Amino acid sequence: MMFADDIALLSVTPVGLQNQLNILHEVANRLGLKVNKEKTKVLVFRNGGYLGKNEAWTFGHDNMYVTNSYKYLGLTLTTKVSIQRCFEDSIVRAKRGVIDIFRVLWNIGCYDLNLFFTLFDTQITPILLYGSEMWGCFDCSNIEKVHMFACKRIIGVSPQSPNCMVYGELGRFPLSVLAATRCVKYWLRLNRLPNTRYVKMAHVMMRNMADRGTDNWSARVRNLLCENGFGHVWTYGYVGNEKHFIKAFQQRLKDCFTQNWHSKLEDSERYDTYKLFKPDFGREKYLDQIDNPYIQKVFTKLRLGVSPLMCNKQRYSANGSHVCPLCRYPHENEHHFLFKCPVYSDIRETYLGNVFEIGQLENSSMQILLTQNKSRLWALSRYTFYAFRHRQQLLG
Repeated sequence: MMFADDIALLSVTPVGLQNQLNILHEVANRLGLKVNKEKTKVLVFRNGGYLGKNEAWTFGHDNMYVTNSYKYLGLTLTTKVSIQRCFEDSIVRAKRGVIDIFRVLWNIGCYDLNLFFTLFDTQITPILLYGSEMWGCFDCSNIEKVHMFACKRIIGVSPQSPNCMVYGELGRFPLSVLAATRCVKYWLRLNRLPNTRYVKMAHVMMRNMADRGTDNWSARVRNLLCENGFGHVWTYGYVGNEKHFIKAFQQRLKDCFTQNWHSKLEDSERYDTYKLFKPDFGREKYLDQIDNPYIQKVFTKLRLGVSPLMCNKQRYSANGSHVCPLCRYPHENEHHFLFKCPVYSDIRETYLGNVFEIGQLENSSMQILLTQNKSRLWALSRYTFYAFRHRQQLLG
């Protein structure tokens, strides 16, 4: 034997670990192998506090270094077995990767949304979902922040923009859907393993603990299956057609997310205007049809209610004035901006006059943004862009 790599010794007692180290030292000397002591660490899993007097180990005549965290097979393990700590390195690398993608696309003058999300899904998602078979049934909000960062930046809205609107505008589902699917798929694989495999023994042990009320990985998988209408799969532990089941399970997660998305729109006044022209969850066509990124981003801000209009700037101010600063109309909102404000009448005539009846626009509703017609989308987006630019010039 020339070398051995990735050896992990596990024990439930300090004495047991020391015995394993002694055996490793003896075998290494007999085979003429040298252990890299700089990379050899001891990690004690505990809820907190200091190490006990008997929690000290030696390898031969050398003392072993006890660390608080260790990166093993790409996952950072900590003394408290924190799931969130596992994400930290992945989040940093993924966010750096997202910024690199933006930089490359900017340098070549490419603003294609399809290309960006293809790169994100093939280059960034695998980084964020690494090891999700084990943590996919737990809270994934930290990795979702990277996904939201990318989504908001590509459509040009601020980080404070409502996630609900961004999901709906892009038709994107949270990464937790993929993470949970991988978790269940791995659970099915464990069930198929022979009982002689150590990982299967650990799996059976965790299931027995979950049945007794312990909150562990198996319990989270059980909850995931039962909450989504697949409790029978947990009971029997297998499915007839795994490929078909995984597809159905993932679709169920997407359907539940879409249903919750609709509920959020209905339950909050924040989305009263948005839901007038956004009845369905799904990617908006204007994101692909408007090829000028500056015009598209201004139009998106108008749709999402994060534009500089007074109704948005003073949304959460109890005594804030919503008066239009240009025409003194009592309430400057999206409807007033698009159809009524006399300050933009020339711009309105220039960009909307060719595709709309100007005389009827004043009585139009926000549902005009429902249009999928390319010429109308172009007219509305260009009007929005140049009207906001005119507004900014007048207000200094």
